[in-house]
Amino acid sequence: TIAQQFKANSQFKAFLTIATPAAQALHSVEKTRPIIIAAVTDPNALGLIYANTNICGTKDMINTQKTVNLITELVPNTKTVGLVYTAGELNSEILAKTMDQDLKNKNLTVSHFAAASETDLPAIVELACRKSDLILTPTDNNVAIAIDMIAATCLKHQKPLIVSDNTLVKSGALAACGVNYEDCGKQAADIAYEVLINDQKPADLPIKQANCDQFFINQDTLNKLGLTLPEKLQASAILVS
Repeated sequence: TIAQQFKANSQFKAFLTIATPAAQALHSVEKTRPIIIAAVTDPNALGLIYANTNICGTKDMINTQKTVNLITELVPNTKTVGLVYTAGELNSEILAKTMDQDLKNKNLTVSHFAAASETDLPAIVELACRKSDLILTPTDNNVAIAIDMIAATCLKHQKPLIVSDNTLVKSGALAACGVNYEDCGKQAADIAYEVLINDQKPADLPIKQANCDQFFINQDTLNKLGLTLPEKLQASAILVS
């Protein structure tokens, strides 16, 4: 509905969308005026990038190998990993597939726990905790909404929760190695400047990748799980509580 309202307003010269659902919704109705995206995991796989596309901006695809390395270094006794995400949320499914392969490359056993909707997440997380040593979530909008419940459930079962969005660590997740969303927004603003001020065409501007160079660790959760921060992670870790 918002996308339709925006399209109907001829005064808008361009649009900024944050996250995959917003980008998909606006692109479905607006094919001419520029759409600057931010925090979309894989715009190519979503069909947003093509010849003469009106879309440009930034993506938040995390470095899944860094995340898997974080798991093996921070929780080295992990043997089974439960991937929790929303079925049908394409950005989550894309990332979960990549995580699956990277985890298996480290000889970890992976099980997928895909919720049909946000309301299914409590039961899904309970099941994942009973069947896995550690819970891992890709970037997922429903996971972000339900993070307090997910973190509390994992802690109740004494299962480490690794997320892909750094901002969720403060809600009780153990750790994340995600992108810096402030930088992601700044990059999107720079791209908007190129389009609106310098008359660049969106199709001529490459999609930028936000950085994910630091680990975020929740100190309280680390203590409650009886874990210690390995020395090799200390230099790049940001502790939150």
